[in-house]
Amino acid sequence: MGGDDGGAPADKNSVKSGDSSQDLKQSEGSEEEEEEEGCVVLEEDQEDEVTGTSELTLSDTMLSMETVVAPGDGRDREEEEEPLTEQTEGKEQKILLDTACKMVRWLSAKLGPTVASRHVARNLLRLLTSCYVGPTRQQFTVSSDDTPPLNAGNIYQKRPVLGDIVSGPVLSCLLHIAYLYGEPVLTYQYLPYISYLVAPGSNSNPSRLNSRKEAGLLAAVTLTQKIIVYLSDTTLMDILPRISHEVLLPVLGFLTSFVTGFPSGAQARTVLCVKTISLIALICLRIGQEMVQQHLSEPVATFFQVFSHLHELRQQDLPLDPKGCTEGQLPEATFSDGQRRPVDPTLLEELQKVFTLEMAYTIYVPFSCLLGDIIRKIIPNHELVGELAGLYLESMSPSSRNPASMEPTMASAGPEWDPQSGSCLQDDGHSGTFGSVLVGNRIQIPDSQPQSPGPLGSLSGVGSSGGLSNRNEDNALKRELPRSAHGLSGNWLAYWQYEIGVSQQDAHFHFHQIRLQSFPGHTGAVKCVAALSSEDFFLSGSKDRTVRLWPLYNYGDGTNETASRLIYAQHRKSVFYVGQLEAPQYVVSCDGAVHVWDPFTGKTLRTVDPSDSRVPLTAVAVMPAPHTSITMASSDSTLRFVDCRKPGLQAVEGSVLISSSSDHSLTVWKELEQKPTHHYKSASDPIHTFDLYGSEVVTGTVANKIGVCSLLEPPSQATTKLSSENFRGTLTSLALLPTKRHLLLGSDNGIIRLLA
Repeated sequence: MGGDDGGAPADKNSVKSGDSSQDLKQSEGSEEEEEEEGCVVLEEDQEDEVTGTSELTLSDTMLSMETVVAPGDGRDREEEEEPLTEQTEGKEQKILLDTACKMVRWLSAKLGPTVASRHVARNLLRLLTSCYVGPTRQQFTVSSDDTPPLNAGNIYQKRPVLGDIVSGPVLSCLLHIAYLYGEPVLTYQYLPYISYLVAPGSNSNPSRLNSRKEAGLLAAVTLTQKIIVYLSDTTLMDILPRISHEVLLPVLGFLTSFVTGFPSGAQARTVLCVKTISLIALICLRIGQEMVQQHLSEPVATFFQVFSHLHELRQQDLPLDPKGCTEGQLPEATFSDGQRRPVDPTLLEELQKVFTLEMAYTIYVPFSCLLGDIIRKIIPNHELVGELAGLYLESMSPSSRNPASMEPTMASAGPEWDPQSGSCLQDDGHSGTFGSVLVGNRIQIPDSQPQSPGPLGSLSGVGSSGGLSNRNEDNALKRELPRSAHGLSGNWLAYWQYEIGVSQQDAHFHFHQIRLQSFPGHTGAVKCVAALSSEDFFLSGSKDRTVRLWPLYNYGDGTNETASRLIYAQHRKSVFYVGQLEAPQYVVSCDGAVHVWDPFTGKTLRTVDPSDSRVPLTAVAVMPAPHTSITMASSDSTLRFVDCRKPGLQAVEGSVLISSSSDHSLTVWKELEQKPTHHYKSASDPIHTFDLYGSEVVTGTVANKIGVCSLLEPPSQATTKLSSENFRGTLTSLALLPTKRHLLLGSDNGIIRLLA
């Protein structure tokens, strides 16, 4: 915040957005070392299939879910007692997990978009990575039909691993935050974090993988699949280049690398390969063949190319070129397509275990169906991969035909191929989920998505992934995010974008003059405002002799007006103070007499009148929890303390006192010493309202100037003039929401405004 008094309003577009991978890397940079340290512990424990104490709850839940569904053997009473006990414990832990998920969802709505994104979503994203750490979490689950892990015959295949089951509740909570605040959560927070997870390392060995990075790749692809389903057609096309270059290509860089080994070996690389196939197939189904050729040619070609390179290394026994290799450097191989790549000979066995004939079949079948004739244009080696897929068919069924004519062969492989035309059932005139249908000489836009199975049969979802949604919802290629009254737009969106890019280490209050909400209702000047400790409601006292309780949930685009929830009308004079006694959850308000009342019912609990009517009360303050005292100052320069639980006056020990005066000064006192520790002075007008934010004091003047004064050495002060566009009238009162970093500003026209 600048010290200019000129007062030009900060335009919402001038606020720096946090929707880039670079911003996120900076804000997350301080945590990278902690993650690296955590990886060491995780790697040490992999032999025992333990993933660390931080995952104890999720691990226990995973085991308990298996216990719940485990049937008893029924052999004798003693043998049945132990499974019943385990089953009971499993149910209790599942109830505990469900309760925790409900609490996270409740908190996400209660805290508002900025706090929920900074503190809840950010930690859920980190936890998602933890769900895939270790070889145990990367094992394919056994389904009821005992199908092999690489089950051919399904395009949009989401074969679950144990980590998918563990991550189910985490994904559910992440999606709930997106339900609350809209699509920007997916594109401005989740997608940049995914880019951060899959980005190559910037250290001296950029290709090095550890257990945490390996798990991050799996988590990133899993979350991207969820995001794609909930993006609108317009948004998907807008960010498709970002998905291609910031997600798919980096993932494929690790997946097809000849020099990067995975800590969990071929198993982790196989799981990542299957998930990546599913992700690219999902995007292809959404956008159609034409857009695939335009935007996804490079990722698809890169994926297929690894089969040719491995085939040349294996079948043609290409020599590794030792020329120019010094000690510690890897030899290079030159391939028929002209590429020259370094190769680590120790990784060839791992790669051959992953990119097998079965994997070639798994990738060739869906993409030959999805791309049709376009496959010849964007995949130069499609014939080789088709031949490898044919070899797999021959190994499974010797009577299968050569892959030179894959369509008739596929017709007998499952119901997803049309035996009459020898083509894919996708050929129905649609082009992705937002395509058109040709009817005669006109173009017809479908009203809704067809309910028929996907182009290669019914879609398979993760049915046991922790209850994200039912099976039909998991199978969807596209789903609409429900419209929420708290969806981010306008000024709210601009401020939220800025906040998620701010480092959590930043302890300063930044004021940008972004108008977020208005609260009209008082018929007289607003004399005081105070936020409740939870920051989801606030109180205001006015010259109209009422105290009002207002909700602080975000609505609209910054121009929305919100009505009060409760009106306390027991005062006889203008109300000049209102506050909350946090410990008993009471409201204290003063018009010369102190009223203590219940904010839930509006009932008066106690009234404290001044001992002498000739000496009126001039100021009131409440003590923070766990104290229940009320401090009252009178015109005879006397402080009195009242405990609302006891009759009479009480004594209290003070530490820091901040006072303002009509001489334009703001003074900080410590331990009620005679000499102040800090002294600030306004150049032109008195400071008549202020609030604390950490080691800073936010001040307001009658000239509509907001100042921020530091209590640290050396002391500093900065001032901003409120613009008439964002605030009308004369500033009469101020309250700061420390967690949300918002300002409530009351004016003499009876309107309260929320600014950031």
